[in-house]
Amino acid sequence: MIQERPQTDLFKQQMRESLRIETLNSRAITIAKHDNVYTCGDNDEMVYFIESGQVKLLMLSPEGRECLLAIHTTGDIFGELCLSGLGPRPETATAMEETKLKQIPCRKFFARLGSDALFAGFVQYLALRIADQQQVIANLAPVATAAGQDAVATGAQTRQERPAQHTHRTENHA
Repeated sequence: MIQERPQTDLFKQQMRESLRIETLNSRAITIAKHDNVYTCGDNDEMVYFIESGQVKLLMLSPEGRECLLAIHTTGDIFGELCLSGLGPRPETATAMEETKLKQIPCRKFFARLGSDALFAGFVQYLALRIADQQQVIANLAPVATAAGQDAVATGAQTRQERPAQHTHRTENHA
């Protein structure tokens, strides 16, 4: 979940209003519970705005296990990776309940950010999402224990259990 901060809340409010205006004349699409909005490998060039409902983003691990990346709810946007120009989508977006969405083509999304002076807020919002993802990854990362075995620990446990590492430096004053 994205860390809530006043500037993030303000950006999300401004973004919601901007996208509401942008999509005023476009028809909402309804996605049934458990149906995919898009799947891994799709090439659609759309950012999605959730009018109502919930969408989860999943990715398959190299071992074939589903990894939950995020859950988005009413007022959220998702699918922004299409803005990178990297090509096919690396994740699958699935409705967790009946969901109403508006689609915004990448070029219109960029134009809207520019016309409403939302670029700085969007960058900050994405940076916070990256920070959240990094924390999730850090909390799941294997940690070497004293016995030399791998263990999965939460970030708090890891910080508390890891012995402080001290280095001894000798200086040569010639």
